[in-house]
Amino acid sequence: MKIYKLLFTVIIILVSSINILQAQSKKVNKLLFEYQEASYWKINRNNIPIIKWENNDTIKYQIVGEMKYISRKSFKKYLLKLEELTNLEFVETNRTENSNIIIYFGELKDYFDFTKRTIPQNILGNFDNWSNRKYNDHNQLTHSSFCIVTSKTKNTKRGRYNIKKLFLKSIGLLGSLPHENSIFYKYNTTYNSRLSKNDKRIIKIHYDINVKAGMTKSESIKAIKENINIEN
Repeated sequence: MKIYKLLFTVIIILVSSINILQAQSKKVNKLLFEYQEASYWKINRNNIPIIKWENNDTIKYQIVGEMKYISRKSFKKYLLKLEELTNLEFVETNRTENSNIIIYFGELKDYFDFTKRTIPQNILGNFDNWSNRKYNDHNQLTHSSFCIVTSKTKNTKRGRYNIKKLFLKSIGLLGSLPHENSIFYKYNTTYNSRLSKNDKRIIKIHYDINVKAGMTKSESIKAIKENINIEN
């Protein structure tokens, strides 16, 4: 009887271990899928390789126009969280020629004039934001900018969401998720005014040193699985 009890205990332990491993595997696969959905930019159903800041640990941003919808103190707190997750340093500058990221408050026409870019022909008058990025042949970001169209922004919540979301786009997180509690959701909701735990994991993965600009989906999955512990 003692042998049977011992065997039964061993089987229970093995089954429990398998269940735990399967649960962890599902969790890891889910996070990997959501990372790719949130980070990769799709154009005509094709995924553009990873875009991110590399070889530049200090990112200088310039605020053009009157900052609205979020206080400078709250914005800097947000940037501090991003610094912890990305190991980048965000420093404000007043000099356009030294800026890596331009945050523009105003009208789209004025934004395009300021950034010296041609207004796209298909642009519609009801846009409340716009963003743009430049990157080199290695998909390393060289400059980003975005516009918060103040005349089209319906309320403070929408404005705050656009600022936070577009800043993430300016560091290379260009995708979206279908979760209303995520900053990567395509609309502002009651639940995504702050970075969720999952959002933070996604941002941290994107700026892990093993995830390189220019990587395809299969390359990033391989790099993450082999080098990054994302089970916890």
